[in-house]
Amino acid sequence: MLNYNLIGYAIYLPLTFYITIVVGKICHTNGEYYLLGIIQGHPEIVKNINNLLLVGYYLLNLGYAAATLSYWPSILDLNQLIGIIGLKLGQIILLLGVIHYINMLVTYLFSKRINKTIKNK
Repeated sequence: MLNYNLIGYAIYLPLTFYITIVVGKICHTNGEYYLLGIIQGHPEIVKNINNLLLVGYYLLNLGYAAATLSYWPSILDLNQLIGIIGLKLGQIILLLGVIHYINMLVTYLFSKRINKTIKNK
């Protein structure tokens, strides 16, 4: 008997890891310019914050992607397999977007504190 769950895992995990890594690299590259704009004059702080954000992003998203496998229902046919993979990929992509905007907000708020501290020195 064909185990559709294993096929689903074999399709879902590489796609999710690929999407997560590509988006992470793009956000890391462009995020440095964003951070340089809000934390001016301190490229070493920007580089460290950007690297920490990337590591946290990878750990959270790749861990979430792997952990969701335990919550998959039993897949009985090909149509259900395609539907579940689409749903799970959509969830992880939505999560990536939400985390990206939360990171932008938090780094903006954090930069106000950093800039205030730097000006007071």
